[in-house]
Amino acid sequence: MKITLNQHISRRLGGIEGEIPLFSYMLKKSFTASTFRKFWSYWNPIYGYILRFYVYKPLKKLFSPIVARTLTFIINGIFHDLVVSINRTEAKY
Repeated sequence: MKITLNQHISRRLGGIEGEIPLFSYMLKKSFTASTFRKFWSYWNPIYGYILRFYVYKPLKKLFSPIVARTLTFIINGIFHDLVVSINRTEAKY
């Protein structure tokens, strides 16, 4: 079952269902997390939603969960590398 982005953010950050917490709340939850796993659970829930429902879940239909996770990690790395490369290219001009 696919949930909405608002539901995902609320669940990740422990907010009221359907209400999106403030950005500062996300930062506070992330940097005061008791474990590294919880940190990543709270960190950037919008990007996590995109990775989960538009990358990992479709890949999981084609591959085993471990392969889908590995490919999601690789795609995530490529995306982050592209963003950094674009920013560096624009900064030169």
